[in-house]
Amino acid sequence: MSNETLVRKIFLSECPICDQAHEVEERKRSVKIKIKGENISYTEHYYYCTNGEEDEREFVPGGMANSNLTKYA
Repeated sequence: MSNETLVRKIFLSECPICDQAHEVEERKRSVKIKIKGENISYTEHYYYCTNGEEDEREFVPGGMANSNLTKYA
């Protein structure tokens, strides 16, 4: 997506995408979703593994997913 921004890089001892130890990128982007019929816009943070298959490089740990949504609930 064109609205993605690099936040930082962090080292993971075991990446859940490729099972290797390496730096992954924390990125953010603007997202629009519909919840209970209401359109919501928020900034979503996620991790990006450059080693994964092209359509399987993004992942969001549970704590990050909760943080993404609870800031705008």
